[in-house]
Amino acid sequence: MKNTLKILFLAISLCVLLSVTSLADGVSLTVSSVRVSPESQSAEVTISLSGNTGLSGLQLSMSYEEGLVLEGITRGDGLGSMTYTKPNDLTDNPISLLLDAETDDSSNGLLYTLSFSLPTEKKAEYSVNVSVVDAYDFDLNTVDVAVTNGKISIEQPDDSLTYLGTSLILDGSIGVKMSFEYDSQVVDAESLTMTGVITDSSTSTSKEVDVPVTFDEDGKTVYGIVYVAPKDIDNVSVNVTISAKTVNGAELTVDNIPSITVPAYISVIKDYAETNEEYAKALDLVLALEKYCDYADKYFDKSVTEVDEIELTDAQKRRIEGFAIAPQVSVANLGAIKYYSSSLILNETVTIRHYFTVTGEINLNDYTVEGANELKKAKGNNNLVYIDITDIPAQKLSEYWTAKISYADSSMTVKFSPLNYAGLIYESDDAKLRNLVKSIAEYSYQADLYTGKADEVITPDENETEIDKW
Repeated sequence: MKNTLKILFLAISLCVLLSVTSLADGVSLTVSSVRVSPESQSAEVTISLSGNTGLSGLQLSMSYEEGLVLEGITRGDGLGSMTYTKPNDLTDNPISLLLDAETDDSSNGLLYTLSFSLPTEKKAEYSVNVSVVDAYDFDLNTVDVAVTNGKISIEQPDDSLTYLGTSLILDGSIGVKMSFEYDSQVVDAESLTMTGVITDSSTSTSKEVDVPVTFDEDGKTVYGIVYVAPKDIDNVSVNVTISAKTVNGAELTVDNIPSITVPAYISVIKDYAETNEEYAKALDLVLALEKYCDYADKYFDKSVTEVDEIELTDAQKRRIEGFAIAPQVSVANLGAIKYYSSSLILNETVTIRHYFTVTGEINLNDYTVEGANELKKAKGNNNLVYIDITDIPAQKLSEYWTAKISYADSSMTVKFSPLNYAGLIYESDDAKLRNLVKSIAEYSYQADLYTGKADEVITPDENETEIDKW
């Protein structure tokens, strides 16, 4: 009889849109989240109750993601005085879980254990969700129940994405190369990403950089390179995190990689050069790299007033003198701009910057640029504009780089090698600048020796006109 009154009361409540909430507070249901191995054929998920101060009825609707098969439901000790009405068909999804009693039950704990079988071809995870259809106490007051849903996650093998090691780039670039192995049967290769963090101990600052992922031809290893400015190698350390998704969509991350510094690898190469053929081959390049970084650091450090003089070998001197020519410019004027000078910017890689003087007001959008970044106005000087040729690695310092600026039907080309800059000012009165460009020339020479092209001399086209202005 009491159950009939309950049903009648609930029907009347719905008709008049009236609900009464009990004083019970903090009642919650938790669907457990579990992790199983890829080989697992089954998994169990529990539904537990907490914070209950008195329930007389609880009806749940449980749903689960496609791919799971519900094999069984085991009743737990929570709300033990209530009668459990078993579902007629376990293949229903969602499925109704009903508990009912003649009196309040204030117990908590495990309500149900759900047993699922898993498919052979598994996804990364499967959700198991519960919603409360009805919850009330002995006086038929509605009881609010908070729900935390769960999932079955498929673990991935620990070795599906592993750190192999770190090396110093030896082709002339100043960078730290970090290599990883991945299992192509588990890891979605297209989802691989790397993030680097460069920490500067001299300023106690860090910056995050995106690290391009490069795939080796073997189809199982990748690497990323974090480039470091030459003036900073004594102060900075590098950390990298690599992330990916599995073919099932699960997240994979390797972030316990030790911090790396460039000087540490320079020391290793110097220590083992006598016994290791590859290290011996790279030794002169590494020593030149170390010298270049040292003079770059001293050049930008205003507290340094004196530097040791670099003595170039005859071969290096002949080479740098061979580049002692002004930039090759096809025409002197292009519209309202005129070539003025060229310089180098020394960061992680080298940048060539070409300056142009401006006559009157110009619209930079009227000029198009090929082989360099767009025209920009120089800060603090309205009569100068410039273009940048960026990301020139050390092994290409001896090459000529051409930029083309077009205006209306006319164009100007500027051909310039970073070693032109070194050749023109390596006898400068500024000792810090003089020795910096000498170190650049020496570094370039050793990089070319290492890559086997030191004897290649690249010269400008004979039909181009030299501009004397420097």
